Amino acid sequence: MRTENRLVLRRGKSMRKCRTCFRYMENEDDAKAKGITPIYCIGYKRYFRKPRPGVRTRCTKKDYHEAIDGNARACKYHKYRWSRNLESWWIWTAKHETRRWYERNIRVPIGSRRPPVPLEFGFCPHCGEMPYSDKQCVFCGQRFTDE
Repeated sequence: MRTENRLVLRRGKSMRKCRTCFRYMENEDDAKAKGITPIYCIGYKRYFRKPRPGVRTRCTKKDYHEAIDGNARACKYHKYRWSRNLESWWIWTAKHETRRWYERNIRVPIGSRRPPVPLEFGFCPHCGEMPYSDKQCVFCGQRFTDE
């Protein structure tokens, strides 16, 4: 029974290939040499894409400069591309946009109903942020006096 469980675990680990990891990407130098614009995969609203055929690949975690085989067994840092893309989408699209909507439509209008207070040393006395305006804080809606 124990050996069967070990075999199943080993099989599950061996099924993960390096090419399914989000760190498995195109080698920028090879892409430029072939006249292909390299895919930059880290940044705002950009997702991790599969490398295109004909371009050498590398793993960013291992920092390989030579081409690596996509069928190689995955390392312990392996994370699937689809799960990393889902996390990226959640952070930059759903979570960020929901927070901005909340600040614009709920937090600032409610905060603007507070009585005005003097601005202290360039920071909002209510939330502690730099308000970017001397009339009202853009983060919490606190109004300021003209002193």
